[in-house]
Parts: sequence; C-alpha cells; structure tokens
Amino acid sequence: MNPKPDDEEPRAEKFDWTKARWGALYPPTEIVAEMGRVTIAAARVDRQLALVLLALKYPEDFETLLRRESSKLYKAVDRRVREFFEGPLLEWTLVNLEEVKARIEARHAVAHSIWTVGDRSEMISVEILVNLRSQEELDQLLIERGELAEWKTLHPRKNAPGPQSVEELQKIRTGLEGAADWLERLRFTLASALFAGKPEGARKVLDPRSFDSSD
Repeated sequence: MNPKPDDEEPRAEKFDWTKARWGALYPPTEIVAEMGRVTIAAARVDRQLALVLLALKYPEDFETLLRRESSKLYKAVDRRVREFFEGPLLEWTLVNLEEVKARIEARHAVAHSIWTVGDRSEMISVEILVNLRSQEELDQLLIERGELAEWKTLHPRKNAPGPQSVEELQKIRTGLEGAADWLERLRFTLASALFAGKPEGARKVLDPRSFDSSD
C-alpha cells in the first residue's frame, strides 16, 4: 500500500545550492587576489604585443588583435620583426621576445593549474550532502572543510605542481609587468628604426606616407 500523505516521513528542509557559501572552499583570499593581478598583468602584455604589431603596420586593427590568444600575438610579432629587421637589433629583439614568451607561459601555469585539497579525505562526500537538513548545515560544513583544507595545485600538461604560493604568484606578476614595460620600449625602438633609420637595423627604412591612412 502507498502511505497516506500524513504517513510520510518528514522531508529535509529545502535549501538553495546557489546561495551556499562556496567561497569558504576557495584558496585563501590573498592567493585568489594575486591570481587576479596575474591575469590583469597578462592582459597588459597582450595589449603591448598588439601595439607592437600596429607600430609595424600589421594588417589587422587593434580590436581584432586583442581578441587573439597570447601565443598567436607573440608568433605574429616574431614573424614581423624577422621580416623587417636584421643584425644586432634583430638579435636583441628575439632574445628578449623569448623571455616574454617564458613569462606568458608562466601566466598559463597560473590560469590552467587545478586547485585541489592535498588530502582527498577532506573532500565532501555525496553521502554527507544527502543527509544535510538545512541551509545552515550546508554553510557550516563548507566553512569547516574550508578551514581544514590544505590547497595544492596540479598543472595537467606537466603533471607537476603549479604555482601555489603568494611568493610564486607575485614573481610571475612582476615578470609580466616587466615584460609589458619592455614591449612598450620595443615598440618605439622598432618604429624609430623602421621609419627614421635610428637605431640601425631595419632591412629598409620606410616612408610612413607610403602607407594608406586606413592601415
């Protein structure tokens, strides 16, 4: 027989998963904040790469270039400088571009590493979640597990730990900031060499008036 409605066992209080305090399970606030700063610094590097391309009359507009991946921007700059320059200026540029590439890859390690707890027994099992009776119980569980968790990172491609300390993240951020500053100097140096002939190194000094104004 099917039980009558009055015979049913009391159901758990309904609660909204979207309102749960999942932030308690995030890595420490100072880590998350520094990860955000790394992302901002990397975006500035992309912007400077795009500006270098524009200074060298690359046939795409600024907004289109900004939608490109970092690696594609880097490769486009690499090809352009090999096409337009030679000698010590080219060698200096390529050596420094390699360093820019390394700093971009360090940013990728930050963005793509997986954060997890060091001890998987600290994870929350399905059985525990099923038996929760209220929103308050869920929030308390998340807070308790968040306080106990010791976060670790794994870089899937390298199958090795990724950046996971504030010091590591700060080093990556300052490296990206330095790369953005260098790219800004590079832009003016290469444009001057290409259109004014100083410093020497352009395969051919160009007349800016030979380019269409829409380029």
